[in-house]
Amino acid sequence: MDYLERRNVNGTTASVIFNLGTLPGSDNTEVTIRAVATNLGGIESDDHLERVYNLRREGPEAVQNVTAEPASTSVLLRWQYEPCDYFAGFVVEVSEQANGTFRRIGTVWNTLGFNAVNLTHNTTYWFRVSAFDSFDNFSPFSEIQATTTADILPPVVTSIWPSPGLFSHTIPSGNRNGQRSRS
Repeated sequence: MDYLERRNVNGTTASVIFNLGTLPGSDNTEVTIRAVATNLGGIESDDHLERVYNLRREGPEAVQNVTAEPASTSVLLRWQYEPCDYFAGFVVEVSEQANGTFRRIGTVWNTLGFNAVNLTHNTTYWFRVSAFDSFDNFSPFSEIQATTTADILPPVVTSIWPSPGLFSHTIPSGNRNGQRSRS
């Protein structure tokens, strides 16, 4: 996981990029990083910038008891989860094939469920859910398969246009000015 820190000192901005994945230590280890600037003449800065970082490499626990309630063009997913320190949210992914490629369809952080919509009726989908923390560590995925139902409900007509009114059962003949032509 790469981090970038920028600092403006006396009108000059310096950038430092470091990769926590290459630093020694285990989860929840404190690492102190000290920045020293050197100019082209080899002179070091007087004020050494120092920061302490807490490494967190392990992701949250996996979500539990994922359930699916399919409808004709949607599947309502629900799960259970005990939030951990630094919890940030859940990602939901879907695949249209067993062992296929998954694509992200949603991210939620304030609910223990997700309604996957705009699906095709009478189709099997594979869903997976993962929790993630504020350090972008992800839990193992919890998966479930669901098949949308057949579209058996008849369509419902809710309106007709134009609105009711007085209409003639014949189409009047006439010129462009609305006057009837003589026969």
